Amino acid sequence: MKTFFLTLAAITLSILSLSQVQYYADDFAEPGASALVSSAGAIQLAGMNFMDTGEDFTWQYLGLDAENQSFNNYLNPDMNGFKESFILLCIASGGNLLGCLDTWNDLAYMSQTENDTLDLGGVSVASLTTIYDKTDAALIQTMVAGLIGTDNGFLPVVIALEDYDTILSFPVEFGQTFTSHGRYVIDLTQLGEDFKYTSDRTTVTTVDGYGTLELPWKTYSSVLRVKKETVVSDTLVVNGTVLENPFNSEVRYQWYDINEEIAVMEVSGYKIFGGLEVYTNAVYLDTVRCLQPSALFFTSPLFPALNPETGEALVTFNNLSSNATEWDWDFGDPESGSSNYSTAMNPEHVYSSEGTFTVSLTATNGTCSPAKTDFISIPVVISDTVSTDISEKKPEGITISPNPFQEKFSIINTNKSDINYCIISISGSIVFQGVSKANSEEIITLGACEPGLYQVQFNNQEKKRGCITIIKTR
Repeated sequence: MKTFFLTLAAITLSILSLSQVQYYADDFAEPGASALVSSAGAIQLAGMNFMDTGEDFTWQYLGLDAENQSFNNYLNPDMNGFKESFILLCIASGGNLLGCLDTWNDLAYMSQTENDTLDLGGVSVASLTTIYDKTDAALIQTMVAGLIGTDNGFLPVVIALEDYDTILSFPVEFGQTFTSHGRYVIDLTQLGEDFKYTSDRTTVTTVDGYGTLELPWKTYSSVLRVKKETVVSDTLVVNGTVLENPFNSEVRYQWYDINEEIAVMEVSGYKIFGGLEVYTNAVYLDTVRCLQPSALFFTSPLFPALNPETGEALVTFNNLSSNATEWDWDFGDPESGSSNYSTAMNPEHVYSSEGTFTVSLTATNGTCSPAKTDFISIPVVISDTVSTDISEKKPEGITISPNPFQEKFSIINTNKSDINYCIISISGSIVFQGVSKANSEEIITLGACEPGLYQVQFNNQEKKRGCITIIKTR
């Protein structure tokens, strides 16, 4: 009898201990965290049940078969290529440099960049990036960023959410529930594009289960299950046509284990007629599988340029390759010697001259026998002026107004001497140059130039005096 009660007490204690599993902010990822994940698509998920849950529950998904693999990376947001764009747009909207930097530092703790390109009514969004703040109390989406494809090329856009969206409330624990709202607007009408996208989402998050999750590679015995139900009110206006998202009810399931920095599994889908759930994607922690690799990367900063003080440009290469275990880089800079090559996942390279460098990446999956590879090469333009470097000093006695501008702006020189200037595009080409006379105002017309970022570089007798970044809106 004594043995029976001891056994019963042990079981009861075990159940109570499991029910008290909590997932804290310290358990979640920090900048630099990386995890290999596998994904499965809608066809494979059809007919699977992700709705069932409960206390001390066992979820079994051993039959999942990896269709694609990639690294889920949480990056330092200063390295994702969008910081400079945020600061410039903030200043152009009336902010000051220090205030804009403070705002960025307050809102940008870490970021995630997706591999896929999103299509919005014929306008593509590449390098779609979610930017988060993280505190002891919550993980919060504060900004969204991406490269918006227009008729004039890709335009970097960084937008702060009007309502910051709470993703997780710490500690995550069974029975927890909260409602969050996130909204942002991408409006390109001021840039001459008839495009406006409004994302408006209200999410109810419920921690509705705990127990054991069985996946193909590993079993997790202390997980919390999080259910997110989102009402979507997205609107897209393109060329005067209003389009609304027909899938206005999203559902997402996540499982968190206290020994893992990210969700060990996440399933996304929609609710349709009668509450029926249709699942489109599942992502889960896994080991390396033999799949055909796909090579892909982007640079940070997005528009690298030589630092006028050092004569060098430091470029970070953000690896978005999938299904790869090894990476071989050639930075197209043979004069740099052995530094021209790297096998790091996300390497850096220092360029010491301007020009176009063909950077190549070979992604290899060494798990396969024989190994499988994929190759990509992308031209990286290093300009001779820091077109997006917010640390560049503004020249004394020089003012540009208005900024942003549509067709014309003025260079106002209050100095007692003339100063040479040249206007340079983000690709590094000179579009206009001249001399600003002492104590004068000169009107510059750039009506034929494409909308975007430009830099006015000032020098006197070949000595760099500073530069000012300007934004052309039409």
